[in-house]
Amino acid sequence: MKSIYAVHQGFELYGSDRVFIRTLQALRAEWPGARIHASIPAEGALADALRSDGFDVSVNDIWVLRRSLGLKLPLRMLVLPVAMWRAWRRGAKADLVYISTTVVLDHMLVAPLWSGAVVVHAHELPTGATSTVLSGLIRWSRAAVVFISGATEKAYSLGRHNRSRIVFNGHEGRTRVDAPGRRNAEHLRVLMIGRINDWKGQDLLVEAVSRLSGTEAENVEVKVLGDTFGGPASRDALMAQIQSSGLAGRFSIEGFVDDPSASYEWADVVAAPSRKPEPFGLIAIEAMSHSRPVIAAGHGGLIEIVENGKTGRLFAPNDAASLADSLRAYIQDRSLVAAHGQAGRDRYERLFTAEAYGRAFTDFVRSVLPTKASRRVGARLSDAGAAQGA
Repeated sequence: MKSIYAVHQGFELYGSDRVFIRTLQALRAEWPGARIHASIPAEGALADALRSDGFDVSVNDIWVLRRSLGLKLPLRMLVLPVAMWRAWRRGAKADLVYISTTVVLDHMLVAPLWSGAVVVHAHELPTGATSTVLSGLIRWSRAAVVFISGATEKAYSLGRHNRSRIVFNGHEGRTRVDAPGRRNAEHLRVLMIGRINDWKGQDLLVEAVSRLSGTEAENVEVKVLGDTFGGPASRDALMAQIQSSGLAGRFSIEGFVDDPSASYEWADVVAAPSRKPEPFGLIAIEAMSHSRPVIAAGHGGLIEIVENGKTGRLFAPNDAASLADSLRAYIQDRSLVAAHGQAGRDRYERLFTAEAYGRAFTDFVRSVLPTKASRRVGARLSDAGAAQGA
C-alpha cells in the first residue's frame, strides 16, 4: 500500500496541532488509497484525536530545535546522528513526506536522502540568527514549502529554487452560528485562548482592563483559556497580577479545553493581544467562524486576517492603552459587536474555511509532485486511490 509519512513536533491540541490534523484529513480526502502514518513526540490529546480519526500514529523521540534546550543542547546533539538515522528509516519508503514544521532538525537534515516528494509546512516566524538557521535548513532539505502567511514567508530568506506557496490556515466552522445576542447586556464578554506565557499577552490584557474607568471595567467580563508549559509559574504570575490590579471579579482563568466552541458562543469579542508577531493567528479565524469580532495586536499574520474597523480592531502592539481603547469601543457601542461579527463570518467563508485550506494545500502538493522522482509518486498515489475505490 502506497504511503504518506507525516511528522509533527507537538502532542497537544493547540493551533498548529489542529492544523496538522486538518492537513492529514485533506491529504486523505485527496488520496484515499494512501496509508498515512503520523509520527509525534508524545502521547496526549493529539494522538487521541488522530487515532479517533482513523490515522496510524507512532510516538518517537523526534529531535526538535527548542529554545528550552538551553544547557542540554550539547548532550542532545550527541544523539542527533541516531535520530537522523531513525528519521530516514521512517520516511524512506514513503511516496510523500510531510514535515509540519521547520524545527524538526533530524527530518530536515535527512530530507534530501528520501526518494519521495517532501513538503515542509513553515509555521514559525523566526528572526535574526534563528531565521538564518531555519532558512538554511529549508534550502538544505530541497523541500517544497508551504507558508501559512505572508508574514511567515518574509521571515525566511530562500533562494529561487525553493518551490513555495502561501496557504492560509483553515477552520471547520459550524454551518450555522448565532450572532452575539446580548447587545443590551450589562457585561462585554471577552474571550482569550492561548498558552499562558510571555508571548501571548495575557498580562497585556489585564493591564488594558485596569486602564478602563471604574464603570467601564465593571462592564467587562474576561475568560482566559489555556495552560502553561513546563510548570505553573506563568499562571501564578498572571493570577497575582489580576489580584494586585483589583480585577479578580472581572477575570476567570480556566485550563485548556479540547473544544472551545462553547466559550466562543459565550463571548462577545475575542482578544488576540500577542506581544510577539503571530505567524498566523488561528484563534482569529475560529472567532470569525463564530461571528465574533477580533481585537488583535497589529503585527505578524494577524493583520492579514483582521480587517481593522470591519471584522474587528487592530491595536498598537504591546500598547495597553491602545488595547484599552479597542475594548472601550465595543463597550460604548454594542452595535459594533454584531456588525463586525457578521463581517468576520463573511470573510471567514470567503478565505478561511477548512475546504478552502484543503483545496489550496493539496493543489500545491500536486504541483510539486511532477518532479524528477515524484512524477511516478503522483501516479502511484492516484492508482492506490483508484484500486481502493474499485
